Amino acid sequence: NLLAELGYTVLISNYSEFHRLTTYFRRYTKEMIGVAMGINTLLEVFNEKYYENLQGGILEAVGRLFRYDVKLYIYPMAATDGKLTLVTADNLKVAAHLRLLYAHLHENHFIEALYGYRNECLGIFSNEVLTRIQRKDASWEAMVPEKTAKTIKTLRLFGS
Repeated sequence: NLLAELGYTVLISNYSEFHRLTTYFRRYTKEMIGVAMGINTLLEVFNEKYYENLQGGILEAVGRLFRYDVKLYIYPMAATDGKLTLVTADNLKVAAHLRLLYAHLHENHFIEALYGYRNECLGIFSNEVLTRIQRKDASWEAMVPEKTAKTIKTLRLFGS
């Protein structure tokens, strides 16, 4: 609702198995499906614990996920590893045994880096905003659009 209030059409999902999400979308369109996500979420796509119930494991899941014209658009992240580094879909490091699978998906444009982002937003994480709201730390207001902050406070969302 907060994103819709800002003029965006969105669908938020709690599917932890991403191939199920695109299967759901496929019921409603034959067009290309684009899914935007951040680096941390992309790493979860490559987390094999989600695919233990599939006979083909992560290979089966990737086959299902990208089966019908699906593309993942990946928002970068600022990482601090002693120095500030920008992590993108182009330089992401996945587990060694999944490196070639990731390279295949990236090189064939199933996974693409997003550009045109605002640098000042790279260090903002939703879980940190939520924590600050719940702690009554007013600094969260600078981390979201003004209209969103107003709605959160007016409706007393997230324990505000």
